[in-house]
Amino acid sequence: MNFHFFTRNKNALSAEVHQPAGEQISLLRQIVASMAELIETRSGGNGQHVKLTTGFIWILASAARENGYHKKELTDERIEQMVICSTLHDVGKIMIPDRILNKPGKLTDEEFEVMKSHAVLGGRLAREIMASQHPSYQKMAEEIATYHHEKWNGTGYPTGAAGEDIPLCARIMAIVDVFDALVSPRVYKEVMDPETALALIRSDGGTHFDPTLAELFYHKKKDILAMMQDVQ
Repeated sequence: MNFHFFTRNKNALSAEVHQPAGEQISLLRQIVASMAELIETRSGGNGQHVKLTTGFIWILASAARENGYHKKELTDERIEQMVICSTLHDVGKIMIPDRILNKPGKLTDEEFEVMKSHAVLGGRLAREIMASQHPSYQKMAEEIATYHHEKWNGTGYPTGAAGEDIPLCARIMAIVDVFDALVSPRVYKEVMDPETALALIRSDGGTHFDPTLAELFYHKKKDILAMMQDVQ
């Protein structure tokens, strides 16, 4: 792993503060997207994961607002921040050894504990990467990276947080991350049909996922399938 890449881009993020607001957002998107692409490539991805998950976040967060769910929190600005910060959700995986990250078979209990550490490590890295940005970007990037593997019923990791104690941005990320994992090729599993995956997300509402968000995601099937077609 070339850690100089992160040093260079962290310096670019610091320089970006002096740009006009619109240019700041554009440059910030480019930089974190480049970081995310590097992370995805290392873990055997094909470059589509970040494109899809950011699109799914737009769809789900917008649907939540339209239906009055956390409407005051889901402003245009906050949704924009969520899309940008979500690209760093797996940044902690740069700290996971290749033999575990890309293992084709099932992980042992010990290996899984190492894999789970990417959440806490990722939260710290995401906050550091966003250090030159507004504190709201730092906080959201850290929350998404740290908590997107938590479950609504409290059986997730790394903290076992449950329900609305899990930050909203991480609850949204959890759904879109799992959905994309289900419908995308991985070394350790077969690809699932999108409609089957959507039904599974819906059925896991109230256990794995925020039930309101899971239901809203299911009912955006048409938009989700159209976006997947566009990205391919």
